[in-house]
Amino acid sequence: MKKLYIIFFLFFGIQQISAQNNVFSYSVPENIVTHNKQNTKAVSVNRVLLDQIISENSANFFLKLPLINESFLNVNMKKFSVLNQEHDLIIETSNGQVTGDYVPDFQSYYILFEGNSIGTFLCFENTIIISYKYNNRQFEINKIDNEFLLFDINDCLISKTFSCEVEEKIER
Repeated sequence: MKKLYIIFFLFFGIQQISAQNNVFSYSVPENIVTHNKQNTKAVSVNRVLLDQIISENSANFFLKLPLINESFLNVNMKKFSVLNQEHDLIIETSNGQVTGDYVPDFQSYYILFEGNSIGTFLCFENTIIISYKYNNRQFEINKIDNEFLLFDINDCLISKTFSCEVEEKIER
């Protein structure tokens, strides 16, 4: 009987730890941005936990990304910069040009699944934008009308999403 209690408490404890490490959870959407309403899911973001994970592991960390079927995909996040390391900010003043280091107000990460890049994750002070491809479907998590939505880009009612703009620039 003691072994059964130990197993129960171990299982329950692992479940609690696992749940606490999940940045995303599903909620009922107020907005639908896809033709098929099943292709839009509302997600809540635990920003305190996300900020804690990023501050403790700024270059690389693991994350559970939500999927449209309300499951999660375990991915590795690898930090990258959109700017060259030698990039300087040049400000024109009345006394001439002033050069300084430019520190962006966002962080950017590659989303890696099984060693391959499947998308990007941008983290701003007040929001996040995530675009990733899984099982031949392109997904995006973006804030729309003050609500974070996970949606399938290929079924989207909105013609110019973050993912669409990125793909269009890559093709050019």
